[in-house]
Amino acid sequence: MFRLDAIQALGVEKIRPELAGKNLAWWCEADELCHADGLLDIANS
Repeated sequence: MFRLDAIQALGVEKIRPELAGKNLAWWCEADELCHADGLLDIANS
């Protein structure tokens, strides 16, 4: 899963400040988990 890979590779403390306050969008199906969902969880945690 992308979220776990990103956390393991970069670490939440590096990801959060880079994404905080930014708009994220992907073109995933509405009923599927998306990369943006995982990144937004990290940015806003």
